[in-house]
Order: sequence, then structure tokens, then C-alpha cells
Amino acid sequence: MVELFKKYRPETSEERLERLKQEDPKAGAKPIIVKKGIRHVTRLIETKKAKFVVIAADVSPIEVVLFIPTLCKKLNIPYATVESKEMLGSIVNLKKAAILALCDVKAEDKIKFNELIKISNELFIEQYDSHLTRWGGAALKNE
Repeated sequence: MVELFKKYRPETSEERLERLKQEDPKAGAKPIIVKKGIRHVTRLIETKKAKFVVIAADVSPIEVVLFIPTLCKKLNIPYATVESKEMLGSIVNLKKAAILALCDVKAEDKIKFNELIKISNELFIEQYDSHLTRWGGAALKNE
């Protein structure tokens, strides 16, 4: 998953300046990049533009991203959770990122992207109801 997302990482400011020097700024197609940020990704999910969403598990407070899996399930958008915000941040050239979305992929990456969607559906979407009905998990100790 990380390799696929790193192909679509946003360009740095130096790369952007170099690209704008070489070509006409208004010419060409809009580049396909990973989208970041809670508000932006939520808007992409609600308008069904997001094709795949990745959520960090260590977001504090958790209420910031708590509704995202339910929203993705309702709108049939595949999602996955990862362990750390730092891993997501490294994809988009930041220290930390709570959530990322991929809106489109190039034709050469369609097969990998479809495999990623299939795996995430098995791990998250199909087990969504069982995750909601499972209680606790912590055992009490007699001390």
C-alpha cells in the first residue's frame, strides 16, 4: 500500500518550482496526487470522489476520525487503518498526517490498486459489523 501511495505523493516546493520553470503553468493535465487532511478527505468521501481512504489509528483525539469508517461503509468507499500518523506523513512530505485519500490512479497501477481494494474489503468492510458488536477485550486482574 505504501509503495502505491508514494507514487502519487505531492511534489515538494522545489519540484513544483522546477516544473513551472520548464513548462507553461496552465498547460497539461492536473497531476494525480494523494489528498490529505480531515476536512478535505471528508468532503471527497461525501462527494464520492475518493476511491480509497487510509486512516491513522493513533489520532488524538480519536473523535476526529471516528466517523470516517462509518461514512466510507455507507458510501461503499474502501478504507484501511494503519498504525501511525508518521507513516502517513512520510507519504505526503509532512511529519504527521491523520488521513489520506487517493482519488484516481494511472492505468499502469490499476491491477495493484484493485488488489489493494480487495484486501481492504476483506479486512475492514466485510468485518465492519463484527467490529461494532464486539465488546471490550481487556481482562480484569485480581491484585
